[in-house]
Amino acid sequence: MIEKGMGRVRVGRFAVVAAPAAVVSLGLAVAIVEGMVTASLSAAEPFSLTTSNLKADQLGLSLNGVSAASSVGDDSAANKKAALAKVQGGNLADICIGAKQKFPILGTIGLKITSGSPVKVGNIDINADSLNVADAKLPATDIGTSAGDGAVGGTPGGFGLRTDKTNQGVNLGEVDAKAYGIRLNSGINLKSLSISPQLGAPNCSN
Repeated sequence: MIEKGMGRVRVGRFAVVAAPAAVVSLGLAVAIVEGMVTASLSAAEPFSLTTSNLKADQLGLSLNGVSAASSVGDDSAANKKAALAKVQGGNLADICIGAKQKFPILGTIGLKITSGSPVKVGNIDINADSLNVADAKLPATDIGTSAGDGAVGGTPGGFGLRTDKTNQGVNLGEVDAKAYGIRLNSGINLKSLSISPQLGAPNCSN
């Protein structure tokens, strides 16, 4: 039995609420893995994205603003400050995505998406509230280049950072990002996937 506030919620009822979300997420995940769709994730508050290692051909950073809402068409969307990270030819050693949302009576429900096997993400765009890396190795890099080109993104004339395009020359260890949105421009390719709805906030910290 789960108690919340003045009422009681049976585990069976939680399963009825959580199961449709899990089924939809699993169906989307299968479509992504099979290369049928280009995927994007977004949220009203930052969700967690972690990997023990990211290798890529090129990395671009710029300043950005995002309109974040809890659902598509939500009129309560708010503008948020963010950094736009554009990764080209990306490969992850593993991945964990943890998101949470509050529901009436049930409280906070989390969704954790993980893969312990290598993940090929190709070209991705991340609107990040924060991006922390324990160890970074970059090829030749321009800091202060004009944003706006395909590798950097952002507003033309604004601040940008861009590495030279190399073969997996970008190497970032223990990446921990808090993101408002991720766009997987090339879909995603991985061998294993776990999707688990849960009560409370999921933990993806390295």
